[in-house]
Amino acid sequence: MENFSNLKVTQIAKANKITWVTSWYDSLHTDGIRRNISMAMIFGQPGEEWGDQRLYQVLQKLPDDFHIYAQPLLVYKDQRRHPDYVLIHKKAGVIVLEVKDWVSIIQVDSKSAMVQRRSVDVPEKETSPVDQARKSATILANMLKEDEDLRGYAGKLDFPYRYAGVLPHMPKSVVSKLVKVWGDTFVFGRDDLNPEVLAKKLLNISIPYQYTKEMSNKQIRAVCAIINKE
Repeated sequence: MENFSNLKVTQIAKANKITWVTSWYDSLHTDGIRRNISMAMIFGQPGEEWGDQRLYQVLQKLPDDFHIYAQPLLVYKDQRRHPDYVLIHKKAGVIVLEVKDWVSIIQVDSKSAMVQRRSVDVPEKETSPVDQARKSATILANMLKEDEDLRGYAGKLDFPYRYAGVLPHMPKSVVSKLVKVWGDTFVFGRDDLNPEVLAKKLLNISIPYQYTKEMSNKQIRAVCAIINKE
């Protein structure tokens, strides 16, 4: 069990005082002209906590080949989940993200953490966002496998599914400890919430199998239809 008692993180910003990082998605071109670049569209609304709102703003600035759903309902048999975000991308496959608005972490184990939240005065034990995202990703994968057009060899999905936890308040010093417990590539922190950095990290989340082809447009439409049944 990792002890984080000496790594408490102070509140980094009020929602109305965030300084957004300028990235390559809204940067000036060499000719000095600022051009409009297509950005991702998010279906659904984020949670009310600061961390959810922060990630929502960054996800909006991803390229428009990301299809993003905020707090979708996933149902497989008697299992129901509301992950914070599900992303679909032709190269990355399907990605489930869980956000935690923790401002300090006291200690962690493989499945949980003793933490301080912005909205609560006393420390609480909470489930790891990586474990939450993993469970939601498994449910979503089972939902998708019911569509034969999405299955490949031996009934497996024809594309990868990934998951990660996002901790918008946590600096690199904390994330570097968390990945030792929850797995490398599965934890995103404060320094990753830049559209360019996040896009690269999403594509580099570890997967158990290697996939050599991209999702087709037909597969992307099918996945979107399964996630958003309305």
